[in-house]
Amino acid sequence: MPVIDMFRLGDKKLELGIEKFELGIQKLELGIEKLELGIQKLELVIEKLVLGIQKLELGIEKLELGIEKLELGIEKIVLDIEKLELGIQKRSLVSKN
Repeated sequence: MPVIDMFRLGDKKLELGIEKFELGIQKLELGIEKLELGIQKLELVIEKLVLGIQKLELGIEKLELGIEKLELGIEKIVLDIEKLELGIQKRSLVSKN
């Protein structure tokens, strides 16, 4: 094979290598873009998760307040029943006298 043909073949191989290298860079850039999009999606998921946890905590606080109100209501009912019982006892004492 003549030397000139060897140089031409070397040039073609070099050009092919450069094209493959450029393609590799493009694939790398695309991969970086996909990674950046993935990170953005993950950040959104984390934000939604944080909001969900905050809503859950708020719901728990409301539930605790509701339970406290219910307990107070029950205590009030018990006191009202005790007052009624005392009133009944007083009436029966008054009617006996």
